[in-house]
Parts: sequence; structure tokens; C-alpha cells
Amino acid sequence: MLELGNGFSFVSRQKRIHLDGDEFFVDLVFYNVILFFAFSFFMKISSISSM
Repeated sequence: MLELGNGFSFVSRQKRIHLDGDEFFVDLVFYNVILFFAFSFFMKISSISSM
């Protein structure tokens, strides 16, 4: 996590989100406590689609 920089904390993995009636899973979610924003990683080798 040092590569992300200062202030990042791990929030969750495989977090489910709902967008426009579709369900997606974010692989990693981090939160920056200094800048007050969430940072999400989608680690996919194919296109992102609803599950």
C-alpha cells in the first residue's frame, strides 16, 4: 500500500455496487483519509459487465 501514497486505508474487497439496476463487484476499495475520497480497483482482463 505504500505505492498508493500517504493516507490510504483498505476498505474492502469484492464490494458489491449497484448502478442503473445492474450489479457489479469492485475488486479492491481504498479510502484516502487526507483527501476524503474512495479509490476503486477493477482488475479484469475482459470487458466489465454486470453479473
